[in-house]
Parts: sequence; C-alpha cells; structure tokens
Amino acid sequence: LNTRQDVYIDFGDGTSYTGNGTLIPNHVYEAGSYEIKIESDRICLNFTTRNGSNTTYGVPYLKSVQFNGTTEYENIMIGGRGAELNRIICDPQNAPLLLQTKFTRCFMETKLEEIPENLFANCTEAVDFDYCFYGVTTLSAISEKLFYNNQKVTNFENCFARCSSLVSIPENLFRNNPLVTSFNFCFGSCTSLTGIPENLFWNNPEVKRFASCFIFCSSLTGIPEKLFNNSPHVTSFDHCFNSCPPLTCIPENLFWNTPELTDFSSS
Repeated sequence: LNTRQDVYIDFGDGTSYTGNGTLIPNHVYEAGSYEIKIESDRICLNFTTRNGSNTTYGVPYLKSVQFNGTTEYENIMIGGRGAELNRIICDPQNAPLLLQTKFTRCFMETKLEEIPENLFANCTEAVDFDYCFYGVTTLSAISEKLFYNNQKVTNFENCFARCSSLVSIPENLFRNNPLVTSFNFCFGSCTSLTGIPENLFWNNPEVKRFASCFIFCSSLTGIPEKLFNNSPHVTSFDHCFNSCPPLTCIPENLFWNTPELTDFSSS
C-alpha cells in the first residue's frame, strides 16, 4: 500500500500509520481478509499486492474500504483476481474521489453486492469506466444516480460485463453522460438480464460503437424498437446481440437513425 499526503491508516491487521506527507513504505499483508480504514482530507492511493515474486493488480485480501470526506484518490485498482472486497462505505454528505478521472478495472471481479449511489458523485472530471465493475458476479442492481455527475465520461466499455446476477438496468443510468463514444461489451455476458430500457441511450448521441454490448445475454427476451433512435454516429454493432438465444426477432425500425453505420458483423 503506497500512500502520500497527511493520513492516518488502520491497516486492519493490528498495525496503523500516521503520516505527515512523506512517502509511506509498502505494507505487506499475510493471506487473510482485512478491513482498512483511512482518515485524511487529501490522500492519493496506489493499491498493489505481491504474490510470491509476482506483483499483481488489486488487493485480493481487502474485505472493505471506506472513503471519507474530500479525499482524493489516484490509480485505484482494488479489484482483480481473487479480490474479496464486498463493501464500499461512503460519507453520504460528501462523496469522495474528487480528482479521479479513470476507473479502469477499479472494482473488477470483486464481490460487491451493492454500489453506493454517490460513489462517483464528486468525480466531475471522470472520463473512463472501462472494466470498472467487470465480473462482479454478486451485483444484482445498479442505482440510476451512479453516473449522474460524470458528464465528461467518454468510455463505458466492459463496465458491467460478466455481472451475471444483474437482472435489470435503470433507464436513466446514462442520462447525464452525453459525451460517451463507446459502450463496447458494456453488458456482455450479463446472463440474468431479461430486458433493456427503451430510453437507456437516449442522451448519448456521440456513441460510435456498441460492439458486443449485449453479447451472451442469454436471458434477454426483447429489444426496444427505439433503443438506438438517438445514435446517429454509430459505426459498429459488431456482435451486439450475438448469442442471445431467446431473441426471436429484431424490431423493424431498430436502426432507422444510424446513417453512419458500417459494421453489422455477427450482430
């Protein structure tokens, strides 16, 4: 655990650290589950772990993480192979992660059952959620307010892919993200997903790629006819609905407003 800025850290293994802005030495954990508590107004974190001689991303034995106050985080990759994280605690009055702009693989393959709706509320500069919740097989629901304040986001590729317990998508989930250009594999392999809100992408007019967006959604029974009505710049639907066995037909006007479309490969 590499940390900067004034901070108190309870490492969850009986040790703690109080810093004054100097670089804190790496903290080494034995195999097990730990709850780390951090108290600071400004702090930058870079989580890494070591497995023998191999450095791996994520914190496999981290069970819970608490974000408080106006804390600033950078390069958080808490998830990863073997990640045990199942709880995120947020200060409801003052959501954290102020300066974070990229959340690539942030909570990937964790065991989260719930995501605080204000987790990214202060991340007004966020641009990338690629693989953010990829493979979180315990997640069954998403708050429609999750990305409400992230108006500069351009990438949701793989964001909820392989969330096999996810049963529904809030209609307003991406309502305030007008600059998104790619939803590639965003909900791919969400095998419990049965439907798609008609206006899910209504306010995402800059999207260029929906490749594999709903691929392997094996419980999906229908596609709203107006789903892509406001997607005039899409160039690819490659594999978008591939391997969705219950789908027996495609709405006649599904692609009526996609004049720049060039790729239907295996869609």
